[in-house]
Amino acid sequence: MAKIWMVILLCAIGGCQSDGKVKTIAWLQQQGMDEGSAIILANNKPALRQYLMNKSMAPQDDAYCQSLGAKVGSDAYVQCRTSVSANRPVNDPPPRPQPVSCTSNIVLGALRTTCR
Repeated sequence: MAKIWMVILLCAIGGCQSDGKVKTIAWLQQQGMDEGSAIILANNKPALRQYLMNKSMAPQDDAYCQSLGAKVGSDAYVQCRTSVSANRPVNDPPPRPQPVSCTSNIVLGALRTTCR
């Protein structure tokens, strides 16, 4: 019953879930997350992006930390994994490349191209 009230409260505060959010919440719960945490994460795009990035990069992060000599489960391993995931930039989209405008002219018989 408490879960139902939590969902109703979150729906009233943040608006009812779209079909995509409902599927995201269900998937997060399949990953072992409790319903309340899944609802909060599904409604926070930067946090959800961070979660997905960390999940997809876990094998590489694991290999990296072990290559440094950290044993799985040790304090050094936990610190390494925490540091690697915390320092991964994912909240800001990558900058878009600026368009390049080029002009070409023949100067003293040579082709000269200028871009800006």
